[in-house]
Amino acid sequence: SEGTTLENFFNGIGGTYFQSFPSKPSQPIALYALGFYAQDEWSVKPNLKLTFSLRGEHFSNPVCQTNCFARLSGDFLNISHDVNQPYNQAIVSGLNQVLPNYTAVEWLPRFGFTWTPFGLKNTVVRGGFGLFADSFPGTVADQLLSNPPLQAGFNIAGGALSPAVAGDQAQLAAQSNAAFQAGFANGGTLASIQNSVPGFTPPTINTVANRIQNPRYQEWNLELQQALGQKMSLSLNYVGNHGVHEVVQNPGLNAFCDSNCQGQLGTTAGHFGDLPTTVTDPRFSTVTEIGSVGVSNYNGLTASLTGRTRSLTVQANYTWSHALDEISNGGILQFGQNTNFSP
Repeated sequence: SEGTTLENFFNGIGGTYFQSFPSKPSQPIALYALGFYAQDEWSVKPNLKLTFSLRGEHFSNPVCQTNCFARLSGDFLNISHDVNQPYNQAIVSGLNQVLPNYTAVEWLPRFGFTWTPFGLKNTVVRGGFGLFADSFPGTVADQLLSNPPLQAGFNIAGGALSPAVAGDQAQLAAQSNAAFQAGFANGGTLASIQNSVPGFTPPTINTVANRIQNPRYQEWNLELQQALGQKMSLSLNYVGNHGVHEVVQNPGLNAFCDSNCQGQLGTTAGHFGDLPTTVTDPRFSTVTEIGSVGVSNYNGLTASLTGRTRSLTVQANYTWSHALDEISNGGILQFGQNTNFSP
């Protein structure tokens, strides 16, 4: 239990308590990737070489051998939010694959060149452009494994902390789960489940957008290298990339701020930001939707000076760069002490 005040803790009242109820301790999940690569080099002239390549990538849609995935029947904002619709119509369960619509093959053409201009043997210009792709994060499968009915999770606000007290938070969560499982199997609605268990807390759910594409990156560079005598060289290298279809997860689709929320925040405007004053879908508490709508870009210029002697090589570099990313890796595998901080 977290978020409780010192006074409530002293009185044995909990804050926000979350508990999930998995139907199995583990599930067999499988995924794979296949790729092929073709390349051709063409020496157009003694001072000009072109490189053409094509890569094909197939990233599998993660599968559960026991059909253990569940998600909403569509994009959250497009499904029916009618509280009288049964839970087993709003949630599609027993799924073999995580993603409803997924890119089958990524075709990734690339091009590069090397040019020695105007017969200047000490000057070389290099450049290239290409498309690259990443697989959609496999950890999304873990999130859809945590969905009702196979693993229902419940947020309990308030209630007794001590398990020795009737109506403690763990007991309330267990009661909500038992009522939900029975209702889901029999076409129950929010109202029918609430009638059987007063104080029923709606479950949380993770879902994915109806159309998912792999993160794709356009990458390019242009470099000028100039020899300074026989033992020194200077290079200027511009590199850049632009990412599209990057992973973004939105945990606030069902968020709202009613009068109690506004009072706690101290606002008198009658609303807080763009949040509605009532919950969009009362059948659920937190709804997290994962999509592929993120973008990013990077631009950098590196100057390098290299000097060589018989037994020593010295190199000095300076890089100016600018990166802009909506949210790195969609917040699924967040940056931390053990992650890479490079752009």
